[in-house]
Amino acid sequence: MSSQKLAGKIAVITGGNSGIGLASAQLFHAEGAKVAIMGRDGKTIDSALKTIGEDSLGFAGDVSSLKDLEAFMSEVKSKFGQIDILFVNAGILSRGTVAECSEEDFDKTFAINTKGAFFTVQKALPHMARGGAIVFCSSIVNQMSNPGTGAYSASKAAVRSFTRVIAAELVGQGIRVNAVSPGPIATPILGRSMDAETLEGTKHYLNSVIPMKRMGKPVELAKTVLFLASDDSSFITGTEIVVDGGMVEI
Repeated sequence: MSSQKLAGKIAVITGGNSGIGLASAQLFHAEGAKVAIMGRDGKTIDSALKTIGEDSLGFAGDVSSLKDLEAFMSEVKSKFGQIDILFVNAGILSRGTVAECSEEDFDKTFAINTKGAFFTVQKALPHMARGGAIVFCSSIVNQMSNPGTGAYSASKAAVRSFTRVIAAELVGQGIRVNAVSPGPIATPILGRSMDAETLEGTKHYLNSVIPMKRMGKPVELAKTVLFLASDDSSFITGTEIVVDGGMVEI
């Protein structure tokens, strides 16, 4: 009997070409799963596939496009036959107070983080096996009031709400639905939303306010996602695990 937690499973990860998604893809593969990743950048997907390992699938597309999501899930079905695990991870970080946020930034944030998350599940469902697991990536901001994060925080609060509602909808099909909510994690997403000087200042500030006095590592999130995706969490659905070095509770 295999000691691998995901032996023989098919795992699908959006935003699987970098950061938390890539770390999860690598861990899932190491635990016996065949992995399919979706991301917007074809070059980073090719690079990611080399690090994930053999018998993995990459797809370049935008989660806010239903056409791209359908095409991706169709490829997964064609190559692997079904989906056992879905990690709804793709997202962007946006900043701006209510006075500053443009309509374009607001719409883009919700298109990727919220619409993308919802329809990723919808398009995967016809291919999901009974007894499968869905994990959403929300954020600790879903329960915080940090100035300048209105659109982003609301988009992630919606994801937390999806987790509860979709868990209720799918429990009869034997599909568990949970969320992981990271705090500050050292991933490339931070650098995409600010210049180098601001980034360094932000990292210094975060390290000072996180009770553990450091940012999290992508693999630390990946291990939590693995727990929620595997049979180790077989009696857990509709819930959220916060991985934040103590920021919310301490």
